[in-house]
Amino acid sequence: MLILLAIYLFWLRRTQDFYWNDFWYALPVFGKLRKAIRAKDLHPVRDEITGQNSTAAQQELLATYFNHIGVVTRERFQRAYGFLLLAKQADRRPMPIWGMPFLFILLVAEALGFGLLLAPFVASEITPNSAQVIGFIIAFVMAIIAAGLTHAAGQEIYETGLIRKMRKVANDTKSPLYKTAIANDEDQNADLNDADVTRFGNRILESVEDRGSIKFIIVASIFVVIVLGASTVLRYENLRLAVTQQSALAGPATGAITATGGNGNPFAAVTNPALPPDVTQDANDAQARVQAEENYEQILGGTAGIIGLGVIFLFTQVYSTSLGIQWGHIKRRRVEAAFQRGTLGFSSFEDYRRHQLDPRIRRAERRLQQLRSGLFGDSHLAPSTFTFRSWMDAKLGLEAGSEQIMPPAPAQAAAPFDAGREAAVVMAMTDPDARRAHLRQRIGSLSPAQVQQLQNAIAEQKRRQADDAWINDV
Repeated sequence: MLILLAIYLFWLRRTQDFYWNDFWYALPVFGKLRKAIRAKDLHPVRDEITGQNSTAAQQELLATYFNHIGVVTRERFQRAYGFLLLAKQADRRPMPIWGMPFLFILLVAEALGFGLLLAPFVASEITPNSAQVIGFIIAFVMAIIAAGLTHAAGQEIYETGLIRKMRKVANDTKSPLYKTAIANDEDQNADLNDADVTRFGNRILESVEDRGSIKFIIVASIFVVIVLGASTVLRYENLRLAVTQQSALAGPATGAITATGGNGNPFAAVTNPALPPDVTQDANDAQARVQAEENYEQILGGTAGIIGLGVIFLFTQVYSTSLGIQWGHIKRRRVEAAFQRGTLGFSSFEDYRRHQLDPRIRRAERRLQQLRSGLFGDSHLAPSTFTFRSWMDAKLGLEAGSEQIMPPAPAQAAAPFDAGREAAVVMAMTDPDARRAHLRQRIGSLSPAQVQQLQNAIAEQKRRQADDAWINDV
């Protein structure tokens, strides 16, 4: 059952992945691509985007691949990246895949220790082996719950810590921490004249009193303390009970000489004459000391095991918490939207297009050509001529007007010159060569007075960055 649940969760997680869906779409014999070719439905369907005649299979392919590509336009990417920069989240990434195997090993080790503890409390009608398996499953589920709580607590520790630091900066500089909420798809220069700490609050906070959440920190702390304390007490009591039972079964003292003979044997007196009382007492005392030493060693070894399992449990929770602190964005809706539907973890639009968008478009183009070859290879009908890229650009043009994934065409009417806005664009460029090229191109279209205004605005931006540079260390 646990394996089936893990498979289902993995499937659910992967349903939004482009290449996972491409694999199932183009699966030999059973994939939708092969099924559509075998059905060979050539009934013409008018494509609403291009106006050309198409087929139902082509329309389904176009819609499926377009929905899973997750196209991000240049304008949306730049707004989202500027949003994450101002929110101090541009360098944050989701937890890498290498963090999971080690955590899984710790969870298994923790579940093994707790499973042996829970096995005696499972129903007595089943075999001991079955009880151990059930105890392991229960302990493994508890370990996953604990890891999930501590991971969420780690994310809250990072979030509340960052908000607390920025609130201190705002108090020290006498700047407001929050004025108005700005989303990732809005103009990021709307609060250009505000201090950096205010621009941070406008993108992270929901109100002036927002200090972050600590609910998972409290719940995780209580859960860890209760589980650790209860399991430690239970383990020690079980150990002490086992030692007591062993001593009781061994008699007054293992091997002790009694009135009936050695080791409590009633027939020993027939062959062994009674020993003097002082000799019997000395022998019993010696054997009692041996039994006490055995009990002490057993308790000492069991205590060491209890401490070892406690260390594994605590280390697992600390490791899970550290993953939450080190990786992942602040759990705010606007921040998650900026990452998931904006930058996708890339630092420039060119990187996103080169490493993610273009390879996916080429894959969709190949599937479209395979479908057309299979449908029209032996037919006298002519297939549609549009490519997936041209269809996608046309669809984006209809949905978002002038917003395209490629660089937008020059506007017919130039926008009014704003020296502050132009300086902000220049200073946002991290590549010196790109900055110089942009300046040379922009200065060529400005008047001498506008060039002087731009120089003064850039100097002012540099001065402000120098004054606020220490905030980036927070």
